[in-house]
Amino acid sequence: MDDASERSDATTILVRAAQAGDAAALESLFARYLPRVRQIVALRMGRKLRQLIEIDDVVQEGLLDAFKGLKSFEPRSDGSFRNWLARCVEREIVDCVRTETRKKRGQGTVRRFSDYDSSLLGSSIFGADPTSPSAGVRADEFGQRIEEALLQ
Repeated sequence: MDDASERSDATTILVRAAQAGDAAALESLFARYLPRVRQIVALRMGRKLRQLIEIDDVVQEGLLDAFKGLKSFEPRSDGSFRNWLARCVEREIVDCVRTETRKKRGQGTVRRFSDYDSSLLGSSIFGADPTSPSAGVRADEFGQRIEEALLQ
């Protein structure tokens, strides 16, 4: 039996044992594949994303997700397990990119016109500078009407 075949058999045995609840087998899988997963993450993240997110955070979350879903994996070989791990980690990278994109867009928060100071609305959006309290109230009412129209 060659070295690759032995490694494949060992991986299959460890995966099946981990699926059955063997914590030592799960730890062995983790130790065996951690360097490879780090390498995958470092290569797939790209320079820009690596500047925003720590590689080890992605590795940890990716492995955690993978091992949570281990029961659904059908062990066939060392290669199939490596491929499955790589896909799990790639999904984690995609999730990180989505999260960072969402952060850039304000994390989905929406600011209503009425959230802005009425003097800001009057001077920057509508070109009017409310100089009196009644002008400020009118600007607030106008902003409210615009917001309601946009929501409809």
